[in-house]
Amino acid sequence: MGPIRTVITPETAHATVRDLMAAAAHAEADIALIESFRKTLDLDLNTIGRMIQDVRARRPAPPGTPALRIHAVAGLRTGRPLVHIARGSMKAEPGTDQAREVALHWPQTAAAADIDARLR
Repeated sequence: MGPIRTVITPETAHATVRDLMAAAAHAEADIALIESFRKTLDLDLNTIGRMIQDVRARRPAPPGTPALRIHAVAGLRTGRPLVHIARGSMKAEPGTDQAREVALHWPQTAAAADIDARLR
């Protein structure tokens, strides 16, 4: 399987950057909540899982449509914050630092998309 090629708008590229950064921050915040619920409140994993789901449901959905499916992942048992990234059948779950690194490449994509749109 090779890379997926598509034409995207600058707005889509910017939405992708924003969502990658937000997902990384949310995953880290979720891990902090999980640790706090475990150690401070001494809650069981099922209760913690339901509380994290409730917190996520209350987060506002960011505007715009990113080029990738992006979701924050907090490993309840592993304690690792991850970012789920997918497009088509391809998917990955990098750590939050790696997701931020990936996000840094998207502004270049946005600039290229903007130039391409102007040339058309």
